[in-house]
Amino acid sequence: MFKFNEIRFVKIIEDALSLRTDLEKTIEDLYDSGFENSFLIGEGGTYSHFLPIKFMSETLSSIPVHVVQATESILQ
Repeated sequence: MFKFNEIRFVKIIEDALSLRTDLEKTIEDLYDSGFENSFLIGEGGTYSHFLPIKFMSETLSSIPVHVVQATESILQ
C-alpha cells in the first residue's frame, strides 16, 4: 500500500485491543441497566468496521444493533 506505516498500524491495533476490558465493562453495565438498542455511529473506515460488529451481534445475541452514517444521524 502507498505510504503504509506498519509501526503506526500495529500501534493503533494494540491501543484498540487495550480498551477491551473497559469496553466489556461498559457493555455489561449497559446490559444490566436494560438498554433497548445500540447505535454505532461513524463515517468511512469506522462505519465499515461497524458492519461486522452488527453481524456478530445479530448472530450471537438478541441485542438490537443499528449502524448509522454520522451524517445521516445529523440530518434526521
